[in-house]
Amino acid sequence: RFPADRYVMIDDKPRIHAAMKLAPGDRVVTVQVRQGHYANAASNELSGVADFSIDSFGTLVDLKALLVPR
Repeated sequence: RFPADRYVMIDDKPRIHAAMKLAPGDRVVTVQVRQGHYANAASNELSGVADFSIDSFGTLVDLKALLVPR
């Protein structure tokens, strides 16, 4: 409905990142938020699937944080 060259998906659940990377491939940039219930997901085998990783949702205010890969 809203075509774009690139999409950004922000979530704290590693499984959602894995699923999103299967859909449109390299057109989706995923951002893993290490906050809340899934903050300890770093030990999960699905962590590392996201393109970027940030410490909290508040980090999104500083968009430059998204330029530094995990």
